[in-house]
Amino acid sequence: KCFRGIFTNQGRSVPRVLEQMSIVLDHKSILGGSSPHVLIILNTIDDTSLPFLKQLWQSSSLIIAADGAATRMQRLFGANDELNRYIPHFICGDLDSISPATVELYRSKGCKILKISSQDHTDLYKCICVAAWHNIGCTDPEQVMLIDNIELPLDLIAFGAFSGRFDHVMNAINALYVFRSRFRSMSLVSNDNFACLLRSGTNIIRCHESLQGPTCGLIPIGIAADCVSTTGLRWNLESQRTLFSGLISTSNLIECDTITVETSHDIVWITAIRFPAPNVRIVN
Repeated sequence: KCFRGIFTNQGRSVPRVLEQMSIVLDHKSILGGSSPHVLIILNTIDDTSLPFLKQLWQSSSLIIAADGAATRMQRLFGANDELNRYIPHFICGDLDSISPATVELYRSKGCKILKISSQDHTDLYKCICVAAWHNIGCTDPEQVMLIDNIELPLDLIAFGAFSGRFDHVMNAINALYVFRSRFRSMSLVSNDNFACLLRSGTNIIRCHESLQGPTCGLIPIGIAADCVSTTGLRWNLESQRTLFSGLISTSNLIECDTITVETSHDIVWITAIRFPAPNVRIVN
């Protein structure tokens, strides 16, 4: 049966951290367009990405493109004379993946160009900093990480995070950990995959039943999760330890539109993405 709420561990001894207040992750609203979000577009989009990208674009309150993504967007949207409809608010990066002519084209259409030359951070990192900088108004996007004790009421979607090189994928997952306390939520999305970081404690996940699943996984990255319990999955965990070189929950199945995950340590939640879904209208 589907369980909708916080659950106990049936008398088992669990870490006190599991007694913290629940964290509700409303992925149904974020992916379904009923909740505004910040959309970050990475340099891996192609023509197969456009329908889903357009869908996410419609409910975005702020759109930031990496410089290489802007170049791809010019080619992909320009081929269909659609570029004027899809101009991001910001383009950022070291601008090594975009020509001066393309920069001027976007600038002439009202897009702000931000050159961030640091070679210590990837374009995704820079785009995330721009999202925070735009919200709090500090003088330099890269100074965002020096500001302590902020959690911005923003939901971030990084689109294109699972395409291309494996080291870029791992960097995107690392960003979930680096920025875990900076935003209300942060999600990595592609045509095929969705991922976010579940914080230690009780997480209540409202899935988008048309777009997400049925396959899913819980992946402890960097550190073991000593005690994980779930409801709403085909094969639920019951106060189990998960770690690389041991048990990890992959190829599991979502069986409810509300999932609960109690975890002693931060853990990555991954689901399949099915787009287009049968009852999702594609925006042209």
